[in-house]
This record gives sequence, structure tokens and C-alpha cells, in this order.
Amino acid sequence: VQEGLTNILRHAGAHRVVIRTAVTAQSISLVLEDDGKGFDVRAPRPAQDGIGLTSIRQRVRSLGGVFQIESAPGEGTRLSVSLPLAP
Repeated sequence: VQEGLTNILRHAGAHRVVIRTAVTAQSISLVLEDDGKGFDVRAPRPAQDGIGLTSIRQRVRSLGGVFQIESAPGEGTRLSVSLPLAP
């Protein structure tokens, strides 16, 4: 959450942010959505750029979860994290 919100504050130029969470017996999920400037998720970025997103992806993967980024220039960004809960 902290890294996603930091990215929104630093880069998005957003006016609106939505945070959604859900918990089931099997998983916990988080969605961060903004109405900011967005970016092309397929475009290469400079080496120093995108470290925060890479860090999120690595942390989620190490916990056995799924991380998704949806964004397009001028369309805002949506980050989704889903983590399994131990039985």
C-alpha cells in the first residue's frame, strides 16, 4: 500500500484515488486505482525508473501472490495485489 500510494503522489498527478480491499477464507486482495496520467506498461523505462513497482512485484511473488498493473497514458493506473492466506 505504502509503495503504491507513494508512486501515485510522486508520478500520477491524480485527483482521485480509490483503495479497495477484500478478504476471503483463502485470500486477501488490494486494489489501488487513480485517475492520473497513467503510463504505457509495455514501454521500456530507464533503469532507475520503476524500482518501486519491481519491488512490489518481487514482494508479492515471494509471498505466493499475484500482482497486476493496468495503465495507459491519460487513463490512470490500477494496481492489484492478491495474497493467499495460510489455512
